[in-house]
Amino acid sequence: MFDFLVFDLFILNNLVSVEMASLLLIIFLLTLLIGLSGILINYNNILFTIISLEIINIASILYVLIFAKLVLDPQGYIFANYLLLLTGTESAMGLGILIVLFHFGQGLVFSSYINIKG
Repeated sequence: MFDFLVFDLFILNNLVSVEMASLLLIIFLLTLLIGLSGILINYNNILFTIISLEIINIASILYVLIFAKLVLDPQGYIFANYLLLLTGTESAMGLGILIVLFHFGQGLVFSSYINIKG
C-alpha cells in the first residue's frame, strides 16, 4: 500500500502544465523547421544534409519525450533512449560513408557522385 502512495506522489509532482507543454511543442516545431529548412537550402551538400537529418531526428525524440511526459508513460522514455541510440548509430555510419566518398571523390556535392554504381 505504501508503494502506491509513493507512486501517486511521484506522478503528482511531475505533472506538466499546459503552458510548459505548449512551450515544448513550440521548441519541437522550431527544431523540426530548422532541420527541414537545412535540407531544402543545402540539398547539394552531403554534410549539411546529414546534419539536418540529425536535427530532425532530435526533434522527433523531443516530441516523444514531450508526449511521454504529458501522458505519464515511462515507456516513452525507454523508446526515446532507443531512438537516440539509433540516431547516434546513423550519424556514425553516415559520417563514415562521407569520409569514404570524400576520399574517392572531389568534394561533398551530390552531383559529383552520379557515376558511382552500387
